[in-house]
Amino acid sequence: MFTVLAVLILLGPILATAVTALSGAILIRKKSLLGTLLLCLPVLMGVLVLWELRYDLGLSLPEISWFPTGASAELAMMIVAALSLIVLIVAVVKWPQGLRFRAVPAISAALWAAIIFAGWALSQADFSH
Repeated sequence: MFTVLAVLILLGPILATAVTALSGAILIRKKSLLGTLLLCLPVLMGVLVLWELRYDLGLSLPEISWFPTGASAELAMMIVAALSLIVLIVAVVKWPQGLRFRAVPAISAALWAAIIFAGWALSQADFSH
């Protein structure tokens, strides 16, 4: 079970971010504020992930003292995931009439909900034995 949650928390955000950006691209054609948000949130998530993995990826980025690192970066990523989930739920509810692909934000919302659950479940697990 923990392996499934770990794979979901590792690979799920990549897929969910892509589907969220796709939802934003669909909505931005209707000049919707939700579309802009759904394009900005994946960019923010990508910046946070790159910043968190900069040493692992061998990137030489400048030190920025106010940018989150460690546990605060993980908290920031979970907050962005929760914001993405909220905006996607609003997008599903307020999806413009006549616009196709209503299932895209619903799928993305389900992915973000599963990722948030996996993060919560893994944070509560006791790996000491």
